[in-house]
Amino acid sequence: MAQLSIPARWLRLSRANKLQLYGAHGCHELHLFLSLRDRPFFAEVVRPVLCNKLQPEVMDLLLMADTDDAQQVATWSAWARNTAVLERRNGMEQILLASRLTEATRSRTARRRAQHSARRTSSAYKQLRVRKHP
Repeated sequence: MAQLSIPARWLRLSRANKLQLYGAHGCHELHLFLSLRDRPFFAEVVRPVLCNKLQPEVMDLLLMADTDDAQQVATWSAWARNTAVLERRNGMEQILLASRLTEATRSRTARRRAQHSARRTSSAYKQLRVRKHP
């Protein structure tokens, strides 16, 4: 039962207590919680642990995800389209995969909008420069 109280009190704990609890109870579920609720701790402590795993699991790869990395996004898309692969994923992995694909789509859409806006602005600016005022 004490393990269930970890998330409720995590943000109030000292760094030493966090490290102690992480060492004793580190698991995918705690990694997911930390990636959502304590980004600094995740970036400083958990991410290096996951990056140094010899054989990272799907959950590890999704937690370390970079939604701007086209190769990673292509891999996730392939997983999502392959029913056999998707069926082997547990519910938490499926939800995280869907979340990462959604983030990647939003990021890609925002980049495209920014590029389109920059082109329109540049084009409009060039047209103003070409016109000569009497």
